[in-house]
Amino acid sequence: MTSEVRQAGQVQGDGRRLTVGLGWQAMPGGSVEPDVDLSACLLSEGGRIPGEQFFVFYNNPESPDGSCRLSEDGRTGASKEGEDVETLSVDVTRLDARVTSLVLAVSIHNAARLGQHFAQARRSYVRLSNTDSGEEICRFELSEDFAEETAIEFGRLEVRDGVWRFEATGLPHPQGLRSIVDKYC
Repeated sequence: MTSEVRQAGQVQGDGRRLTVGLGWQAMPGGSVEPDVDLSACLLSEGGRIPGEQFFVFYNNPESPDGSCRLSEDGRTGASKEGEDVETLSVDVTRLDARVTSLVLAVSIHNAARLGQHFAQARRSYVRLSNTDSGEEICRFELSEDFAEETAIEFGRLEVRDGVWRFEATGLPHPQGLRSIVDKYC
């Protein structure tokens, strides 16, 4: 994997407010631009979503506890260099007491139907940063590392001994976003 992981392990600083950023540009000449989306599965101790409202994605943009909130769905990758098209804000201090980890994912909407994958999203990336300090914790270059994939579990945030830690996972899901949801329901 060629992704640059600047910080693995303990989230630095206060680690309470994090931002997941997603950016991409469509390849020239494509008939339909890929619609790349962020999502988060808020998991309980047993590794399951406590209820469907704890799956944050474009049709449910905010968790019931207000800890995770998606920005407006960016349906085209018209981002400028280094500018996020979509963001997911995470405030771990607001998490429901049942939630002990979050799985962070990125997927292409209707990828199977449209025959799309990350190689068609030029300069695509997903990154995790500390909201307050702006420090980038981890970054995946999707079109290089996951060219043929349609959905990726890129990382997990979990609390251990009262400290939030991030683990870069980079797990592909060839069956798309549905396979990620099925894994944790």
